[in-house]
Amino acid sequence: MASIASVAERLQQEMRTVAPKEVPAMPSDLQVVGVESIPATTGAPLSSDTLVEMTPLQKRLALSRSQRQASLDAVLDELAASGADADVFEYLFFTVLDTMEMLATLRRDPSRNSTLGELPMVERAVTACLDILSASGTLMRTAARANVDSLHGDVARFAATIKDLLAFGKSMANAEPDVRPEIMRHLKRLRDASTLVVQAVPKAVSERVVVELERVLRALVKVCADLVRALPTLAPVESAETRQKREASNFVASMLRRMAVEYFSPGEYVIRKGEKGTQMYFLTSGTVAIELKTGSDVQLHEGSFFGEIALFFSKRRTASVRAVTQVDVAVLTKDAVDEILTQFPLLYEEFKRMGEVRMKDKKDKKKPTGTLGRDGKLVEPEPADTSVPQWFSDVQKRVATMRAKPQLKIYTPQRALVLDGMFKSSDAEFLSRLLEVPDEIIGILAAVCTREELDTLVAPLLRVFDSARSLVSLVDFVVRFEIERTPLDMAASLFRGSSLGPKVLGGFLLDVSEDYTAAVLRPGFEILVAHPELTQLVENDALDETTFQSLLSLLLRALNTFADTIFRNVALVPPIVRITAHMLMVSAEARFGQFESIIGGLLFLRLLCPSLLNSPERFGYDRTSAGSQKLLVTVSKALQNLSNRTAFPMVHRYSAALNEFIRSRDVDRTYFMSDVVDLECSSISFATCHQVFKASRANELPLEVGSRVEAVKETSSKDWLWGKRGELTGFLPRNHVTVTVKRVYAGADVEHLPQRMRAESVGPDVATLRAMTAAKEAAIYGWVQTELK
Repeated sequence: MASIASVAERLQQEMRTVAPKEVPAMPSDLQVVGVESIPATTGAPLSSDTLVEMTPLQKRLALSRSQRQASLDAVLDELAASGADADVFEYLFFTVLDTMEMLATLRRDPSRNSTLGELPMVERAVTACLDILSASGTLMRTAARANVDSLHGDVARFAATIKDLLAFGKSMANAEPDVRPEIMRHLKRLRDASTLVVQAVPKAVSERVVVELERVLRALVKVCADLVRALPTLAPVESAETRQKREASNFVASMLRRMAVEYFSPGEYVIRKGEKGTQMYFLTSGTVAIELKTGSDVQLHEGSFFGEIALFFSKRRTASVRAVTQVDVAVLTKDAVDEILTQFPLLYEEFKRMGEVRMKDKKDKKKPTGTLGRDGKLVEPEPADTSVPQWFSDVQKRVATMRAKPQLKIYTPQRALVLDGMFKSSDAEFLSRLLEVPDEIIGILAAVCTREELDTLVAPLLRVFDSARSLVSLVDFVVRFEIERTPLDMAASLFRGSSLGPKVLGGFLLDVSEDYTAAVLRPGFEILVAHPELTQLVENDALDETTFQSLLSLLLRALNTFADTIFRNVALVPPIVRITAHMLMVSAEARFGQFESIIGGLLFLRLLCPSLLNSPERFGYDRTSAGSQKLLVTVSKALQNLSNRTAFPMVHRYSAALNEFIRSRDVDRTYFMSDVVDLECSSISFATCHQVFKASRANELPLEVGSRVEAVKETSSKDWLWGKRGELTGFLPRNHVTVTVKRVYAGADVEHLPQRMRAESVGPDVATLRAMTAAKEAAIYGWVQTELK
């Protein structure tokens, strides 16, 4: 590593020699066309063009409730005013969006053909379901308006779409005998539901009573939704080999969703000898050293994996593994693998064989190989099959290609100024810089500190930012920081590791939400406390049918009570939690194209379920027995699966009932997530200058390196911006600055932490942060040198 002085000198030299970017020509008629603040939610109806341009996920969650209702009213031509129940149309609306989302996913498959008649069966079936949903909406509109003239044609078209799907479904069932019973079961439900709809229409129109029609139409929509969700699992395949490949592909995807990303600094231990092993590691970036008993090290590089024996047997680690460079690893736990394998029985035997071979290989290395023949010579044994299953190789390849580094937007000419601000400023200047641009100081510290060192920084950071009423700025940074460094294939693992983001969120989420979690969890716990016999349901698989059904009914009652109180009390969710969810929604949609599972992970995995599992005593629940603890885990898992739309594997008698609970509360879950992120906010833009700009005209804004420009607006030229610096205003070249868009939330500029977490003075906390900065000075300059390369 180069000396601190040499790196600092190089930075200063680069500041003097960096090639300046040319100032673009300014048009003579340059005008300001942008606005400084753009409301994020207006409540006005959206045009059909806007709705078409938005992704289904954006439509479902990004719209506020007022926007969604206004848009539905406009699209359905003010149906609510005609006496119809708007809830039916919202349910239909979201089901259509789900179906469109699945269809879009299928059409992204490069192997599909372009001609409708040649489309894969699943895609054609989903398209037919979409036609039925559209025909259902039209029929409902006609009935609500009592439009007898249009009724005959609408009913005929509705019946035709049903007939087409039934005929196609039968051909699909005949093409794949293995799934024929399941397909026919769905088709029978569809036929029965559609028959009830057709029978209810004339009465609804003649008597102008649409309640019954709404009921049967809702049932039909639910049947269609269930069919759409089931279709991928019912797809006919060409051969057993193709089916196994598809199952392996789904298995790999499940693995990646359950992995967490961890980060280690040079010298930090990933594994220590003697620890109990419960997880394995895929090395996605950097180099590690395995410390052997001989005293020598064996190095592993990107694409390697280690600790895999922990997936088969929970044994003590036989060697330590140390990070040589900055290391990123994807972590896979034994519990996750065991859970996934129950859903993929075809791969279970391969997995067992892999474990047996690897254990045997390790034992064989400890003893002489071969046997003595009759002639007294050593006979070598047949080589064992040490190959790994194809699915494991696929996981390894997928993880090895993952690359996601946090992009700290610190341009080379600015780095010297940033480091001067960290090491040569006063406490007041350091604090001001920390609060104004957390990306710089916190981002650099996160890049060089070990996990243990980050632990010591979390509480001071929370107190400093909350005292300045800027906790939202800290949350915004850690959300962006974690999302940028999370591989695209592992969106579902966001905030599951032990890096900076999970530590910061974990440092305040549970504490600021104590009153909220107490209010929404207490009614469900009252049922669990009143019925201790519920533990029999999760402990005893041999219950008689009467007892089983009675206990199952109680469990479902408790789960629905938990769901009801959670979904109906959005107003009790602390503002900082809702703001965090909104930030996650915006950033995750931009990077991953989805965010429901991420928001669900925040609200359930990081907040509600830990409160349920870790402190049930405050609700009077006794968890001392194994059965009572297992019941809590089952309830928690049901809520987690509801949040991310995951079904239980069919390994218990009650699994099917829990899956039906998840399906039945899906719409309520969607409304809940939508309402949580329905916040009043606006956007402001500011810019940081990374090159000197000497204004030569009266309407130009002079800039210095590191200066900040407020109220940035777009202009009629893509090369120029307008902004304000102090008392000065004017135009500035876009290529001289970095523009940042910041969301401003109503009610965010308050102290969010509870009183017990605050400090009378943040002086000691600033001193702690400065002391860590000073202690990591050499590492920081070394990191900067690496970045310069």
